[in-house]
Amino acid sequence: MKRVMISILNSLVQEAVVQVINGSGTVAECLTTTQPDEIIYQLKASFAQVFLLDITRREEGLFENRMKLIQEIRQELPGMKICLLVDNLSHPDVLSKVKAAKREGWIDCFFYEDVSSDYLKDVLDTL
Repeated sequence: MKRVMISILNSLVQEAVVQVINGSGTVAECLTTTQPDEIIYQLKASFAQVFLLDITRREEGLFENRMKLIQEIRQELPGMKICLLVDNLSHPDVLSKVKAAKREGWIDCFFYEDVSSDYLKDVLDTL
């Protein structure tokens, strides 16, 4: 059974994503912290294979801060699959940075927030 750890700062979106993922035979858990060291600890302790996090306008969710976290995770957990969730309508300026992060291999995939739940489940299942 695949384990996905989730760090989505909008609690309504997070709850919806957890319900979608848990309904697919994959176990989804939410992080209880926004501190990088604690996130890495929880990722290790949960034995998660996939980390799904969002890009937001909040300080801890800014693209640059998320990329710092991803770099730390890549050092500590090189096999971790990392996916970003981005609002392409509200944050079109960030989308080009997210695409570049994918091209450069920092992330394994990205989703638009308005993607269908079936597509989200299917892609996560293939990681």
